Amino acid sequence: MRNKFSKKLASSSFIRLTLELKARFCSVQSLCLNLYSATEKMRTSSQEEQEMSELLQKGLPQLNYTIAESLLLLSETPEPFFLDQSLCSHQHCFVLLLYFAYSFGDRFVPDAELFLAVRNFLLSAQDHGDCLPPHILRAALYLLSVCQDKGKALDVRSLSTIRRILDNLLDLSLVYVHCPLLLKFFLRYPELMGRFGHQVLQLWFSWEDCKQTEVEESDLGSSDQLNSANPLLSILKSNSSILLILLDLVCSSSVEVAWKVLMTLRTFLERNEDVLVCDLLRSRFLQILQQLLVESSSATLQANRNLPVLLSLLFLVQLRSKGIRELDSTDFKLLHQVCNLCGKCRPRDTDLLQPSLNFLYWSLHQTTPCSQQRAVAVLLSNVSLLELLQKVLECTWLWSPPSRPASLSSEDALLCSGWLLVASLLLYQHRYNTEVHQTLSVDLTEVLNTVIFRNKKPILLLGIYIC
Repeated sequence: MRNKFSKKLASSSFIRLTLELKARFCSVQSLCLNLYSATEKMRTSSQEEQEMSELLQKGLPQLNYTIAESLLLLSETPEPFFLDQSLCSHQHCFVLLLYFAYSFGDRFVPDAELFLAVRNFLLSAQDHGDCLPPHILRAALYLLSVCQDKGKALDVRSLSTIRRILDNLLDLSLVYVHCPLLLKFFLRYPELMGRFGHQVLQLWFSWEDCKQTEVEESDLGSSDQLNSANPLLSILKSNSSILLILLDLVCSSSVEVAWKVLMTLRTFLERNEDVLVCDLLRSRFLQILQQLLVESSSATLQANRNLPVLLSLLFLVQLRSKGIRELDSTDFKLLHQVCNLCGKCRPRDTDLLQPSLNFLYWSLHQTTPCSQQRAVAVLLSNVSLLELLQKVLECTWLWSPPSRPASLSSEDALLCSGWLLVASLLLYQHRYNTEVHQTLSVDLTEVLNTVIFRNKKPILLLGIYIC
């Protein structure tokens, strides 16, 4: 029925419609250029758009292949010492068409076949010395990432090729696409993560929506919902070594990026108690705290919005240590740094002091008697810390009670932590007969009045006074 069907199509204006559609598809204001502008709206440059326009106008009208033939076309290599511009143009056009289609959900090629074809395209380009334009390389990497799970893992030769191609780029952002699958692609292979993981994660958090990163647990109850809002969480669980890269970003990135990183780390540590990361993170926390304390004055510490989250992370890591253990040199250095940080704070700096005092308290209680004695000596020898604790105790009678008696405000929470730490220091100082360089005093009359008359103090705080 082929002849009859052809006549039927011709009589139904098939030829005219095909010509009009192809003209609209390949013109200067073509569908492809519109899709390009839509997908790359945050970084479209006039030069790149001009190159794209010229490529599409020249190559699309000549792209008269079936899908199967086009996949084979991607693997073809020009003759040695001769760069076939026509073949390259056809390959680049088809890669772009696939990129546009897959970006908008039209996955008309089996993923495994496309993964193999794009890999062969990159190998071929490297073999004959073709320097791929950033927009073509960006499309190829995106296609590899979205098809990765359906294809075989890349071999050593393919990874080496991709690394060499990326090493020749002046800026990795030229080929970056803000997509969880691309992030997963770079972090999946140690060869790529070691070389580009820091840059890719920097780009991820730079592009990531701040509102998505600061998702509250009450809004997202299940793990699936949380991972959907922040896809990096599931990647972290399968590769905890990425945590070290994230902590490096805290020091090397802008305040905005560092804050997003810390929020992600906090959510990860709160939600994944089974991942063993304590030893991995403690030494890096120490380096960061040392750097912050050296570079910051008392005023800038209070203005640093990353520091409270960092201290909360340090306390979370400490809580994950199960049972009693001997404190090592890193632990004592952390104790020393946190004591110094507390000494630079004011009693009103609750966001800094709350996690810091909690960390000091648990450091005394989660260790052996030998380490405990040394830890008590470290704390009691820090005059600035003891002076701060004295001011916190005095605030017990100065701060006005909250409007709701049952609520525990940030000030009350700090008072709880301060009183618990002081009580522990008093107990252990007597137990080990530790030398004291600064005395602490408490007005017992005020304590008795508070316990007897309550004065709208929370029950938890009253219980601590009694203890």
